[in-house]
Order: sequence, then structure tokens, then C-alpha cells
Amino acid sequence: MALSIYMLSGEGTFLLFGLFMIGRTEIKLDRIIWWDFVAKIISIVFVMLSGIGGIIPTLVESRSFGSDLTLRHSMGFSHYNILGALVVSLILEWIYLRKQNLNMVDFGWIAVILLLMNHFVDSRTSFIVGILALILTVFSKLTRKILRLKLMKIISVRAYIEAAFISFFAAAHFLAGNGTGFWDRLNSMLSSRISIAQFYLQNSGVRVLPKTLPQYLNTGLVVLDNTYVYLGVHLGIIALVLFLLLMTTLGYRLLTQNNFYGMIVFICFAILGMMESTLFYSSMNFLVIFLATFDQRRNQATYSERNEGVTIN
Repeated sequence: MALSIYMLSGEGTFLLFGLFMIGRTEIKLDRIIWWDFVAKIISIVFVMLSGIGGIIPTLVESRSFGSDLTLRHSMGFSHYNILGALVVSLILEWIYLRKQNLNMVDFGWIAVILLLMNHFVDSRTSFIVGILALILTVFSKLTRKILRLKLMKIISVRAYIEAAFISFFAAAHFLAGNGTGFWDRLNSMLSSRISIAQFYLQNSGVRVLPKTLPQYLNTGLVVLDNTYVYLGVHLGIIALVLFLLLMTTLGYRLLTQNNFYGMIVFICFAILGMMESTLFYSSMNFLVIFLATFDQRRNQATYSERNEGVTIN
């Protein structure tokens, strides 16, 4: 199915996502995520130093929100939000790897990194998701296991379906006003993502098969920062349903294994997908790796085994 979608759309990243469905590995999941974490740090630092040093192009622009004026830096990346999304992905990987070993030092560094990212990169979506991850992690550390499990049952399993529903509902019902109403304020806070999603939903619609997206107004670019709407209007309803089915199945697996920290990551990525179009990229959403490991019965670890975490001396 993923191969057919790739041949019709040329979307190679979705093909890679599909390959994880049939992939199998004997390597422990935590080890894969650890090396992915290390590789991301090296790559991000290299690009940032290259951008700051003028070796590769970098973007700088000013952006206002209300009375605040911020100077944004992409630091060598092709867009500010790419750097923001990668930083949040790193934070979520660290939360997953550390698990119960997370302490005030971890929370402090995460908060500092988020504040620096917000100041220099001004990626609002990544900052919001990063703060949410921090709150959920602290909540998990302070509450009893049974309360955490009840909360996760309510929120996490259907998080991707709920996020997709909210995305399409908001895009279909958005009404532009004089700039002071609820929709206008929310749309402004999300950098016009709702109105852009509405544009593509109205002009392209949700089709069964992939369809080429038009340029957004006079920008000369295809701009659609919502994974769920992007999948529906560009790759088609089959791709969207396939993605939601797989991720929801993953949510049930995480829940049945009492993998609280995996579910925190699961929820955060589901929300990030409402504001970025890269949720099916394995380089961003490392939960995709779970698709290659969860079908192995011998890898079905207990709660204590999966939540032991990395110890940092």
C-alpha cells in the first residue's frame, strides 16, 4: 500500500514509514533510540556550527506577536521549525531513554533548552509541545501508577484519531473575523496554520488517491503544516487511515505494556502533528521505529524492564 502511494505521489518518506511496518530487528529498542539520539545531536550541532560560521546559508527574520518582536534564526537549517522539531524530538528521546531516572537536573536542562530555542528560533509549536512533555513527565513522577494509567487510557490510545478530528474540524469551521475573535487569535498564535489548512481542504479536498497540492495564494510555495490534513488532501484518505490505524495500534501496545514514558511521547507527537507535517518522518517521530519491534513476542518487556531508563552518573 505504501509503495502504491509512493508511486502515485513520489512521497518517499511515506514509503520509508511503510517499510517499518514489515521491518524486524533483534536490536533492543532503547539501543536504537540511543544511537538515533547521538546521531541527531552530532548532525544538529554540525549544521548549526556550519550555519553560524557562514559555511552554509542560514535564515534570519523578525516576527511579531502582539507587542512582542522576535528575531528568528534557522542556524543553517532550511526553516526555523525544522530545528525546533528536531530539538523537541531530542527532548522526547531523552525522556524516553531516562524514564524513571529523570530528576531535577534533567528537568532543568530541558527547561533551559526550551527557553533558548524559544528565544533564538521562536518555534512556537515545538515550544508548546516541549512544555507539554515537561508537564506530563513531572506529573508521571509525582503521581501514583494507577492514576497515571487511568489518565493515559483516557488520552493516549486515541490521541492521533482525536488530533486528526480536531484538525479537520478546525479547518472546516474556521471563520476569519476582525482579528480579535477566538478563531483569529488561535490562528494567529499558530502562524495561520488553521486558515492554511482550510485553504487546502477547500481547494483540494480529501481524495482516495494522492493528488498534487496547489501553491498557497501568492507565496509560490506549498505550505501545509498539519500532518493529518496533509495526508488526507495530498496522499489521500487511504494513507491517512493507514497512518491512524498503525499509530492507534501502537498506542494500545504502549498502554498494555504500561509504558508510561512511551505514552507521553506518543501524546506529544500526536499534538505536534497538528502543527507540523512531518509526523510520519522517522527522523522526527522516532515512535515509527516501534513498528519494527513491537510484533516480536520475546521483546514484550514488562513495565519495570521498559521503564528502567538510562542512568547518568
